[in-house]
This record gives sequence, C-alpha cells and structure tokens, in this order.
Amino acid sequence: TFRVFRDGIVTRVSMPINRFHAFGGAGVFQHPKRTLAKSLCMMRISPIRGLKLIVGSFLMNPMNQYRAARAWRRFERLANIDPSCWLGANAWCLSYMQNKKPQITIGKDSVIRGVLRIEAGGEISIGEDSYIGDDCILDSASRIEVGSFTMLAHGIHIFDNDGHPLFWEARLEQSRAYRSGKAHLAPRLDMASVHIGNHVWIGFNSFISKGVTIGDRSVVA
Repeated sequence: TFRVFRDGIVTRVSMPINRFHAFGGAGVFQHPKRTLAKSLCMMRISPIRGLKLIVGSFLMNPMNQYRAARAWRRFERLANIDPSCWLGANAWCLSYMQNKKPQITIGKDSVIRGVLRIEAGGEISIGEDSYIGDDCILDSASRIEVGSFTMLAHGIHIFDNDGHPLFWEARLEQSRAYRSGKAHLAPRLDMASVHIGNHVWIGFNSFISKGVTIGDRSVVA
C-alpha cells in the first residue's frame, strides 16, 4: 500500500501481489499429459508418492493449473515448442501473422513465463535450457535470438523494431489497420535483429532495442 498525491488530495492505493508471478510463489508446469504420465509411472514404483504427485500437480492451486494448461494449448498451436519445456501461469504467445504458423522456436528444457509476440515477418528463437521471466515481452518484426543456458529476469523488454512509425501519417494508417483486424497491412517498421548469446544473464527491467548483440557469458545489469 502506498500514497498518491493528486490535486492536493492524498489517496491510499493498494497494489495486489500477483500470485502467478515467480516472486508470488507460483511454479512452472510441463505439459499436462507429460505430468500425468510421470505420475502414473511413479505410482508403479511408489503408489503414495505417485498419488502425492497427482494431487500436487492437478488439485493444488487449480487456477495456476488452469492458466498453465491454457498457455500450453496456445504455445502448441502458435509455436514449435519442445515437450520438455516448462510454462508459467502468466506465459503467453501471440502473432499478427496471417495464414501461417508463427516462427517461434523454443528449445528443450527451457522455461517461459513471459510473453512472446510476432509481428508480420518476425521470428523468435530460444535455445535449450533458457529462462524467460515473468513480465518479459519479446516483440519481433525481424528476428530475436536467445541462446542456450541464458537467463532473462522479470520485466525485460526486447524489441527488434520501433513499435510505431515515426511519421504521424504512418501511425494513423497503422492504428486503422489494427482496429480493422488487418495488422499485416500496417506500414513496415524500422527493425534490426537482436542476438543474445549463450550463458547470458539479463537483469530485471532491462530494455534491449533493435540491432543489439550481446555476447556469450555476458551480464547486463
């Protein structure tokens, strides 16, 4: 809870803790079918441990389970994701591509808790065993490449494009295209690929803009 001063009036504002965030204690989830298969295999070895795994995976925190299952359906439809990956309850992906499966590739054992978004013509590639934290946004109109064993903390924004045109006429044309559901017809944005190497750690709330390359084993704070 904190105070906001506005027009000489003090207002007390309460910010609820997002329990689906990693810092709120929320976990990550493999594909429900994979989790169920693990539980059944465990029950053959130890029925009690197998039952605990099923209860913990499907009956505890049902809202988290529902959100994660919905995210898995979305990623399976819109991305090439390895079944060994893990998704958080806030994970999501979306695309403005028309009549084409988006170019999103996620390597094995990676953890995705943020949002991956593809503009027309964009690509996102995430290597093996990498981590994309809560409230991260990766927005690609060209190509964003994240290497293997790389960690992106929460709140990181990576844009390989300007988001909106510099000239007002083009911005008006873009907004009209978005409102009419024809985002693929919007003016092309200034863009340049982003490349992040292997074993990199990007600290929270960092912003990485178009044309940036970050070498292997780097730390961005």
